[in-house]
This record gives sequence, structure tokens and C-alpha cells, in this order.
Amino acid sequence: MAVANKAIEKKIIEESLHDLAEKLSAIRDKNFFTSLIKNLIEMLDIDIAFVGNLSEGKTEVIKTLAVFEKGKLLDNFEYFLAGTPCENVVGKKLCSYPHNVRKIFPKSTLLKEMNIESYIGTPLFDSKDKPLGLLGILHRKPLKEDVLVESILRIFA
Repeated sequence: MAVANKAIEKKIIEESLHDLAEKLSAIRDKNFFTSLIKNLIEMLDIDIAFVGNLSEGKTEVIKTLAVFEKGKLLDNFEYFLAGTPCENVVGKKLCSYPHNVRKIFPKSTLLKEMNIESYIGTPLFDSKDKPLGLLGILHRKPLKEDVLVESILRIFA
């Protein structure tokens, strides 16, 4: 049974990545990040996805490049890394909090305001391994397919 489930999961990943790659390959402008996160939301059935980079000269602040919530593009904003799950991601490694993320990071006003239950983020680096920012997803329910989401985020990072 476990082997069959892994084969099905692999097939889903391959089909999803193929579809997303086709959609993104035609985009060559500033809308790339918006298209990427919009398609991630649709493909993974999550609530919010975002791409953020370190604000120039501020290693403790992230400025979003694109934030998409199911059905709508949100305004970009800046936020401090301290007290957020992103603090454990930027310049480090993928972090996954498939449930209770608000309890784990009680000082994060963004998680509270958005009523977020789960989070997965992966770091972005330049070609010289300098930290650039992160790609993250937020969901208002516990994530059941966190391994699948982690795999897809790693690929696109």
C-alpha cells in the first residue's frame, strides 16, 4: 500500500511540475513571481503564497515581491524577521510547521492577523550562496501533504 501511495504522489508531483513549468516558461517579466505563487496556490490548494527578499541594507527585514491569496494579489509589505517562522528560514534551511504555527510563534502579528495555522518556507540564495530571501506558503488549516509541498518549494527555490 505504501509503495502505491508513493507512486501516486510521484505522479502527482511530476504532472503538477510539468503544468507549472509550461505556464511559467512563457513569462519573462516582473509578473514571474506573481504567476509562480498564484500557480503554487492553485496546484497545492493552499491559502497564501509569497516571495520576499531581504530589504536592501537591512538583514532583519523582508520585503515581499509578490503575495497572493486565493483569488487575489495582495499589496507588498515589509516585516521584521524576528519572532516569525521566516527567521528560521532566511539564509538557513527549509522550515515546516504543518500545524500550530501561531502557538509556536506567538509574537508574530502577521500570523495572528491572517489566522494562519501552518507554514512552510524555503530560503533563496544567489549563485554565490548569499541569502536573498525566501519562498513561503501559509495555510489556515493544518497541512496534510507537507512533504509534497516541501518537495515542490525546494524545486522552485
